[in-house]
Amino acid sequence: MIWGNDNVAGKYAEIEEKGYDVVLGFNEPNKTDQADMSVEEAIELWPLLTANPNIRVGSPAVSDNGRGWLEDFMLQVEANDLRVDFMTVHWYGWNAGSCDDAGQLAGALNWASQWGRPLWITEFGCMIESHPDEQTVMNFFKSALNMMKTRSDVERYAWYPWNTYSGLSDRETPPVLTPLGEIFAAAPAWH
Repeated sequence: MIWGNDNVAGKYAEIEEKGYDVVLGFNEPNKTDQADMSVEEAIELWPLLTANPNIRVGSPAVSDNGRGWLEDFMLQVEANDLRVDFMTVHWYGWNAGSCDDAGQLAGALNWASQWGRPLWITEFGCMIESHPDEQTVMNFFKSALNMMKTRSDVERYAWYPWNTYSGLSDRETPPVLTPLGEIFAAAPAWH
């Protein structure tokens, strides 16, 4: 990942040198506590991320409230004939009920699909009021997996396990998978 605007050319050179064939764009550039970049700054730096046609590049991943930022970015990508090979999505159920099923996550994916590119859900999970108990989180995760199986546009996904009831393993040495971790480990990683 090219996380933010610091030494983009140097970090991209490291990615090439190590032989990676995929790079993720800026992390939540719409947030001041993350990459904190204007759309104009991201567009100016974007050609550095797409210099090698053999390296796929994912869009910047905005937070749930950054949709306007990404819409503006993609308008400028298209106007300037820039390349974005797949869309990255961050989604969190923050409010009570948002993780009762995968409906709101599906809505976010429907929104991200407007650009006609494959989708990578690089972070998703249940946060704050949406995960009152372990069973709610497990039911949501199973529902999300079932929903993603029906979507040919979802290539990959990554669970965000740093919240109560969301851990994939315990903190022992060696680690032991939690019941949620067992479901995650058995699920396909991509289409």
